[in-house]
Amino acid sequence: MTMHLAISPVFAPLARLAPRVPSRASRGGRGAQRGLTLIEVLIVMAIAVLLVSGMLFATGAIARSRLKGSASRVAAAMRTAYQRASSTGKRLRLVCDFDNSTIWLEESSDQMLLTEKNDPIGNGGADPATAGEKAAEAEAARINAGVQAPRASFAPVPGPAGQPQVLHQGISLKAVDAAHDKEPRTTGRGYVYFFASEAERASVQLMITGSVDERDAFSVVVSPLTGKATVLDGVVPIPRPHDDAEASEVEDDGR
Repeated sequence: MTMHLAISPVFAPLARLAPRVPSRASRGGRGAQRGLTLIEVLIVMAIAVLLVSGMLFATGAIARSRLKGSASRVAAAMRTAYQRASSTGKRLRLVCDFDNSTIWLEESSDQMLLTEKNDPIGNGGADPATAGEKAAEAEAARINAGVQAPRASFAPVPGPAGQPQVLHQGISLKAVDAAHDKEPRTTGRGYVYFFASEAERASVQLMITGSVDERDAFSVVVSPLTGKATVLDGVVPIPRPHDDAEASEVEDDGR
């Protein structure tokens, strides 16, 4: 005979509020569950660390690949300039725009004598192309107040090579170290000149944007006698002789 204990309606709310004591089995189950959750958290943290490390490594590899691709693009432009100068007899130059991270080729049929490092404009004796170059030429003419040598006028070459080519994403021009400049150019525009039988000694340096580590840089060095463009690791400056005697000892290494 089953007996049912009836709870008075008056004590029913109190019965609902009374704490329930969990059984031993339920207490053990929750304890085991808490231990398993801690292990899972540790596993997830370890996986997250591995994923982040892999992402950082992959990001660095991608940036390095883009840097090499941009350097190869500059080298290809140099080879095109040398070949076109040799075949047409015109003066060619590689234009490197620091502000827009772009490069393109320009040519001129005018006679041109490549000026040395005392050129105040820094464009090697060519006609000024930017507002800054024009202002520098005007100031130089005012200071010299004499007869100025004629400057060659350049225009973009026909076809894709004459259109500004943007470097790969995340890659910037670091410097253009050319023989006609006193020191490497890092702002505005830098130029590398090519003639019918030779090229100007120069090094175009590129870097991963935002990095200050020279290991994140490539240099494209052009050989004056052969026009060969070589991509090298790091920042590679050109040799800068101090006088004519030292300059005569500088040999073309054929790179």
